Amino acid sequence: MQSINVLLDEILYSILSAAHSLTTDKLRAGLLSILPTPLGKEALLEAEVELRAYLDNNTSRDHKNKQENDRDTFHLQWAFEVRHSL
Repeated sequence: MQSINVLLDEILYSILSAAHSLTTDKLRAGLLSILPTPLGKEALLEAEVELRAYLDNNTSRDHKNKQENDRDTFHLQWAFEVRHSL
C-alpha cells in the first residue's frame, strides 16, 4: 500500500508540475502530458464527471463560470502538500 501511495504521489506531483496551475484546463493539459495513454484519458474522463457532479451539487452558478489564471501565483510545493491535509 505504501508503494502505491508513493507512486500516486509522484504522478500527482508530475501533473501539478506540468500544469503549473490548479485551474482545470491547465490540470487537464498537465495530466495528458504526463499520461498520454488510454489510462490517462480514462482518468481524465472520470475526473471530469466527478468534478461536474461535485460542482453541480456544491457551488453557485457564478462560481462555476469563474476560472482564474493562477500561473503567476502558483506554488507547486504548497499545492502538492495540500493533498496530504485533505
